[in-house]
Amino acid sequence: YGVVGRAVGSIADFSYSGSLVAVAKIWSPENLNGFLKKPSKYAPGTKMGFAGIKKDTDRANIIAYLQTIK
Repeated sequence: YGVVGRAVGSIADFSYSGSLVAVAKIWSPENLNGFLKKPSKYAPGTKMGFAGIKKDTDRANIIAYLQTIK
């Protein structure tokens, strides 16, 4: 909840990778798009083991959905 616009690495008791926090301060739609496209390229060294979402429309739909969840 409330991901879009939230500070990166702001959830207490979660072990974020330093590389992720170093590349973005806020989860803006643009930052989310870059991360969802290919996490390992967006934040080299990230702990995220997800390959990414190739289709622009799929990423846009996910981000639009995330914006509705407050």
